[in-house]
Amino acid sequence: ANTSVTACNSFVLPSLSSGNSYYTGSNGSGSMLAAGSTVTTSQTLYILASSGTSPDCTSEGTYAISITNSPEIVSIQGDCIDNVYTLTATVSGAGTQAVAYEWRNSSNDVVGTNSATYVPTTDGEFTCTVSVTLSNNTLCSSSATAFMVNSILCTIQKGISPNGDGLNENFDLAGLNVKKLSIFNRYGKEVYSLNNYTDQWYGQTDKGDALPDGTYYFVIERDSAPTKTGWIYINR
Repeated sequence: ANTSVTACNSFVLPSLSSGNSYYTGSNGSGSMLAAGSTVTTSQTLYILASSGTSPDCTSEGTYAISITNSPEIVSIQGDCIDNVYTLTATVSGAGTQAVAYEWRNSSNDVVGTNSATYVPTTDGEFTCTVSVTLSNNTLCSSSATAFMVNSILCTIQKGISPNGDGLNENFDLAGLNVKKLSIFNRYGKEVYSLNNYTDQWYGQTDKGDALPDGTYYFVIERDSAPTKTGWIYINR
């Protein structure tokens, strides 16, 4: 008899009746595989049945194994898209299979499905799991991948007031995935810069000296996004 099976990642060869054996080639050729062996690639095996009599009578059937690897999340990126903070999952290993997505918040509640992107409405940790459904309805799922959202802010503020009252103290760009921030005075001289910036500028120079109140100009460089420029006012 000919048999076909579909499985995720691997398949363990089941036991056979007495006198039956698995082979990688037809008519007992190739390598013999024992029941209980793990197969990790798609292939067709051959089951050779022997009567064990004299003369020996044999018959053969095929055992077609289709292995689909579970998809994996390569990365989760958080960035402002059209001024909306958005999480995007990048997936590999799905092949031509349709991928299903499931996003969960820190309380393990499902907050998003069926999309590689999710728009969080609060800060916190979010996880994403991806899966594909095989023809026999077997679900191949990835492990959950987590991403910490520190800020969903996408609007760039127009001023800071670093006076110690705890309000509007820093230039907060935590949600913009900034590769480098540069600050210039009104004469075009760079007074501050920092790579991988989040919210470290509170109106100081690179040496830590307080800058005078007034208007300053910024250049925000981001990965895979246009550079942003504008002005910000220091008012203590």
